[in-house]
Amino acid sequence: MQIDVPTLYCLIIGTTATAAALTYWERRTNTAHRRELGLWALGYLLISVGCALRISAVALPIFLGIGLSNVAVCAGYAAIAAGTLSFLDRPAHRLWTAVFAVLVAAWLAKGTDLSIATRIVVTSLPVAVVMLAVSAALLRRHADVKPLPSQRLAATLFAFHGTFFAVRALVTALWPGTEIALWSTNIMLTMFEGVLWSVSAPMTLLVLVREKTERQLLEASQIDYLTGLDNRRGLVRKAERAFAQSLAADRPLVLVIFDLDHFKSINDRYGHQTGDRVLELFSRVAEAEMRPQDILARLGGEEFAVLFPATEPDAARSIAVRICRQFAATVAEPDGMNIKATASAGLAGTQAAARTLDDLMMAADRALYRAKELGRDRIEQAAPREAIAA
Repeated sequence: MQIDVPTLYCLIIGTTATAAALTYWERRTNTAHRRELGLWALGYLLISVGCALRISAVALPIFLGIGLSNVAVCAGYAAIAAGTLSFLDRPAHRLWTAVFAVLVAAWLAKGTDLSIATRIVVTSLPVAVVMLAVSAALLRRHADVKPLPSQRLAATLFAFHGTFFAVRALVTALWPGTEIALWSTNIMLTMFEGVLWSVSAPMTLLVLVREKTERQLLEASQIDYLTGLDNRRGLVRKAERAFAQSLAADRPLVLVIFDLDHFKSINDRYGHQTGDRVLELFSRVAEAEMRPQDILARLGGEEFAVLFPATEPDAARSIAVRICRQFAATVAEPDGMNIKATASAGLAGTQAAARTLDDLMMAADRALYRAKELGRDRIEQAAPREAIAA
C-alpha cells in the first residue's frame, strides 16, 4: 500500500477538523475552561483550513494556495500555544503576537516569491519555537501547583513536534539544493509526523482538561462554602499527611478543636445571617493568630479545628488561648457585632500516645466535651491515658 502526499494532507485535514469539532463540543459543557478549549478548537480549524488551501494550490491563485495556507497554519499553532498557556494560568508574552504579525506581513508581501527551501525554513522555525516553548511551560514546576498526571505526556508530544520542525528547518537550510526525490521524502515525513501529532495532541489536551476539572471539583468538595476554610474532608486529607510526617520524624503534633458556646442561642436571638457573620469572624480571628504552617478548618456547624505541626502542647495551647480571647473581645466590640460570644476548646497531642489520627481527633473531642461540661469558655487538654483510651 502506497500513501502519497495529498492523501496525508487529507488525513491531517480530517483529523484536525475532527479535533476542532470535539474540542468545541467539550467547550459547550466545560464552562471553567471555555477560553482554552475555544483557542484549541480555533487552532485545529486553522491548521485544517491551511492544509486544505495547500492541496488546492493548483486550482487557486498562488497567493491563496501558498501564502494564506502558511499563514493559517502558523496562526493555528499560535492559537494552540495561547490556549495551552492560558490553561496553565500563564499569560502569553506580547512578543509572540508581534512576531506572528511580522510573519504574516512577510508571507503576504513576499511569501509567494520565496524558493521552496526558504518557505520550508520560514514556516518550520516559528512552529518549532512555539511548540518547544509550550513544552517547556508544561514541564515548568510551581511549588504550589502539583502537575497533572498527563502533563508530562503532553510536554513530550509538543517537544517531539517542535524538535521535528527544528530539525526539518536545519536540514533544509543546510542542503537547499536537494534533489526532488529527497524533497518528496522531506514532505512525506513531515505530513506523516503531522498526522500522528494531530491525533495524539488534541486527545492529550482534552485529557488534561478533564484531569484539571476533576481536581478542581475535588478541591471544591474540601472547602467550606461560608468561610473558605478547609472542611472536615480537607482537614483529614492534610492531617493524615502531617500525622505520618510527625510519626516518621518523631516530632509532636497537636490538634485543637473549638466549639462556639451557645451558638444556637445566637442564631435564635439574632438570626442565621448574624450567626454566619460570627462564624466568619471566628475564622478571621483564628487565621490572624495562627502561624503559616498551621492548618485551620471548619468541621461543621460551629466547630472548628486547628492542626499544629511540629508543636509542643504548651505552645499550641498559648495560641488557642489567644484565639479564644481575641474572638470574645472582637465579637463584643460596640462598633462591631456587639454580641457576647465565647469559645471552648479541647487539645490533644501525639505525645499523649495517640497512635492514629482517629485517636488524636477522639482525644481532642473528649477534651472539648469536658471543657463544655466544666462551664464552657475554657480549654481542656487530653491526658495521656485519655488518648490511649480513645
